[in-house]
Amino acid sequence: MFVNLLCQLNWNIEWGTSFINDIYLCSILSVIIYCTQIFNGLVKIQQHLISAYAGKYIDIPPRHNFSNNELISKCLHFSGYLCGYTAWGFIIFYKVSFVFCLLLRLWIRYDPRWFQHILALCLPIVLVYLLKHILVSLLSEFVFLQNFGRTPSLNNRRIYFIFNYFNFFFDCFLGILSCYIRVSKSLLASLLFMGRLDYSFMGRNLERLDQGYATYVTFIHMEIIHGHPIL
Repeated sequence: MFVNLLCQLNWNIEWGTSFINDIYLCSILSVIIYCTQIFNGLVKIQQHLISAYAGKYIDIPPRHNFSNNELISKCLHFSGYLCGYTAWGFIIFYKVSFVFCLLLRLWIRYDPRWFQHILALCLPIVLVYLLKHILVSLLSEFVFLQNFGRTPSLNNRRIYFIFNYFNFFFDCFLGILSCYIRVSKSLLASLLFMGRLDYSFMGRNLERLDQGYATYVTFIHMEIIHGHPIL
């Protein structure tokens, strides 16, 4: 269906070396990323278990946030969710990266003017955004803070409040770009960490809505209850 759609657009696609290279590139990239995620996930499980044995619940919520019924019922899904999230995360990442590489290559090759127009529109905004952040960082370290940023106390309060006043109006416009960056980061992080149950993208207040993360947390607590080395 996708090939027929491209053919209807009268794009003379050469299904040759470049197409095969896209497949190889996305396959190798997906394997490397998800193998790394699997090993890092196993290390995180060990670290969270050791911290939980010591009674430190920094990265995961404590046990009293879940009822006894939730601990048992959600923990039962851990092994299946772990395999399912890893497998489907790999497939989704491969498909998305392949389609992105294919469309980007076709876009640049057959219609480069649109690509140039987007660069001409977005590049100045991105440069202003980056320069503004660099300026704020330099002012914070050398002007606003005492001892060149070694202490969190303000040094020039009047300059700080004046700059904060004008910066408010400037950030109202740059906030649009920041929204796009936030959404892009969320999508990219979701693709990269789809197979990691120990990460929740919903934040501390909404992490209970993440079923995968809830199964991981309850698994850790059940291991502590029934497998503590002291008990």
